[in-house]
Amino acid sequence: MRKIDKAILLSLSLALLLPMPAMAKEGKVTRIYGKDRYETSLKVADELSNSYEKIIVANGEIFSDALSGSILTEGKYPIVLTAKDKLDSSVKAKISKAKEVYILGGSETISLNVENDIKSLGKKVSRVQGIDRYETSVKIADITRSKDLVLVNGDIFPDSLIASGIALLSNKSILLVKSNEIPKSVEQYIKNVNPSSITIIGGNKSVSDSIEKAAKALSKNVSRISGKDRYSTSLEVAKQFKDLKNMIIASGESFSDALSASSIAGKLKAPIILIDGKNDAVALKYIENNKKGIDNLKIVGGPRLISENIYKSIENVFIEAKDNKKPIASLRPNSSAKPESDKIKPNPKPDSNPQQPKLADKPANGIWYGTAFEGYGVEQYGASIVKVEIRDGKIKSSEAIKHCASDSDYINLSKKLLPTVKDKNTSDIDSIIKELSNEEYKNHGEYADAVTGATRTSRGYAIAIKNAIERARKFEADKKEQKIAYIKITGDNADRPGFDRSKIADKSNLKNGIKADFDFVSYDIAMSDGTILKDVKFSELEKYNITSNYKQNEVLNSDNKDSITLTVQDETGYAVETIRLAVKPKVEKFKVRPTHALITFAKSADSGDAETKKVDIQEDRFAYDLGTFNQKIEKVELFKDDKLISTGVFHERFNYWWFDIKYDLNENEMWEHDKYRITTRIVQPIVPKPEKPESPNPEESEAPKPPQKIEDYYPAKYVFKDKKTKEKVAEIVLKNG
Repeated sequence: MRKIDKAILLSLSLALLLPMPAMAKEGKVTRIYGKDRYETSLKVADELSNSYEKIIVANGEIFSDALSGSILTEGKYPIVLTAKDKLDSSVKAKISKAKEVYILGGSETISLNVENDIKSLGKKVSRVQGIDRYETSVKIADITRSKDLVLVNGDIFPDSLIASGIALLSNKSILLVKSNEIPKSVEQYIKNVNPSSITIIGGNKSVSDSIEKAAKALSKNVSRISGKDRYSTSLEVAKQFKDLKNMIIASGESFSDALSASSIAGKLKAPIILIDGKNDAVALKYIENNKKGIDNLKIVGGPRLISENIYKSIENVFIEAKDNKKPIASLRPNSSAKPESDKIKPNPKPDSNPQQPKLADKPANGIWYGTAFEGYGVEQYGASIVKVEIRDGKIKSSEAIKHCASDSDYINLSKKLLPTVKDKNTSDIDSIIKELSNEEYKNHGEYADAVTGATRTSRGYAIAIKNAIERARKFEADKKEQKIAYIKITGDNADRPGFDRSKIADKSNLKNGIKADFDFVSYDIAMSDGTILKDVKFSELEKYNITSNYKQNEVLNSDNKDSITLTVQDETGYAVETIRLAVKPKVEKFKVRPTHALITFAKSADSGDAETKKVDIQEDRFAYDLGTFNQKIEKVELFKDDKLISTGVFHERFNYWWFDIKYDLNENEMWEHDKYRITTRIVQPIVPKPEKPESPNPEESEAPKPPQKIEDYYPAKYVFKDKKTKEKVAEIVLKNG
């Protein structure tokens, strides 16, 4: 027995000394995350350094003011997230390591209490804010003073976060615009800077062609980087990086992690690649194409946003790319890799990633169903589902079972596409999808219908066909029966899926901090044998081996999100359905607004007294006509009942009074809007043209005199409005008509 023991020990010792396959030695994949978005931002800060000259503080719930703030990191200063009214001790400890602190946004974003808390640490504090997100971006750009600018849509977060990597790489300032308008403050800044270049990030649905045209009038060097959606746009931006060594991956569904990641992206001179949390195909493809260059890959975000399966899949492909070894889940399922030495044979491991199944070259015959979450209205209408008949490697027929829109133009695209794929080889589907995806194919080929990234296209139906073909190839490879054909929200409105989905979503009574009962959501489950199970409740899905990213009776979101995306799928991962559901705050708050405005006019020359006028604010409107007055307004105050809640600050440049509401409400109340304004426009009078004089001598005709008092210029109509109003805010009525 002693000899046997020695032999065993000797063989183990030798095994430890033998060269092992290089897994993550040369290439390093790491995940950075904490228990919530706030802790994740601290973890990212730890990746930068132990101490910092500066630190940037942003609101973890509101993205608007932070959108363009990533450029302030300079690739060496972290962005840490905080709640509006409270500075967590861990965040405070991190801030204590810095000498200077930038706060992004006004007191309605990060309160004065938090600012004072930071000042109590003895730090130099600078608050960067404007009257809105657009002017805030100007204030940030004014700090960096770059002559190279990036324009992104300020109403959505993805494009600005995608832009942060290239902005930091090339020292560009990020400015926010509206989809169809360059705000005046931004336009004036661009004129003052006289930029060397302007780069637009996003398609013409995000930043319109008219804005691009306006930008070209302000700079000779204007370019646009865009893809069909946020994920492909991030990939297009990544292509701008030369000598790429590092890459950052973050979720495209949540702004907070990608915002935190921007600092580390700047440090590593890396692009930020967005993934959707369910399908990592874009990131996998990018790694595969850049396998010789990437040394470090960092995934920012926890398993809730980027699942463990996706993390493993990315890790394995990255390991394959660096080490040329066959990963657990391969991008090329039919490829083989031999170990370097016959003496060392790694133990075979099962395919741990069902999203990368083994597929046969030729699909099995039969009827197959494909699901694709891509199309004109995926968020509102769900997936496109297509039924495909395959015979001898050819598509014999295809039929849309469900559309992802109720738009007739979009539905007609399926009627155009589906008949044309009849008798095509199943292997042709990739080229069809490509033709539907790329601008280089527009107006060319048999299938092309995409003109821009915002165009309705039948690409979603084509991807659903590909999904069906892939299912047939999987069955041909493993002969495992796929019992479920597809899953969809209950309803018979194939052409009006939004009706079915909204009917379900409207029933949501989910609340943060409370156990979730998802049984108000019901599904139709189509089986492969043709039977359809109707109205299956969420809690009954387990009996059909259908899983979800949320569980029945799970306590919802500690981070207090106002909505969640509920996803269910069968064991193969091919039959999938999602729906976005509203989630109420833990403590339900009632929206309140000011009750009235008190207008104080300038003192009258006659009486010497200042007149005041009280104007009630109606509950059912957000824009208010405060009346027509012939007097100049001196001061405007907002009240809730008898409490003064804000005094307007007049902005001469824009001719309006700005109200920042700081008055504290009861625990169960919240302001309907945190900012309001009253706007007027003072116009020059229309001076009537003189009548033609009867005398031939024009000097005998006396020209009319211009008005001498402000009352002669107008009575003006003052409109009370919140910050979201985009329409004209004042109507000027001239006495002369």
